[in-house]
Amino acid sequence: MLCLRIFLKNVIFSRIHRIGNIMILPSKKLRPENSLIYIGGRVLRILNEPKTVSRVWQELKEPQISNTNIRPLEFTYDWFVLSLALLFILDALALREGKLHKRSI
Repeated sequence: MLCLRIFLKNVIFSRIHRIGNIMILPSKKLRPENSLIYIGGRVLRILNEPKTVSRVWQELKEPQISNTNIRPLEFTYDWFVLSLALLFILDALALREGKLHKRSI
């Protein structure tokens, strides 16, 4: 598990360095909805039970029907994977039997 965390850490940081405009936190040039930390928070909110990666992706892309004005998120699958990598690095997610599990932080 430690090797996976180190690998993911290297992947996410090399990707951030190579692209340059990917941000973990929102800034003046990056809307909060497009930051990795926001997408990761939405992932954690969806994981009320263990789910596959593809199911989490589908649920994130569905329009939210609620009293709040949460729009469907507009981001690529790359951003989604990077947010998962960030959550793995932060030890907020675990992958068991092909399903994502939310961990207590």
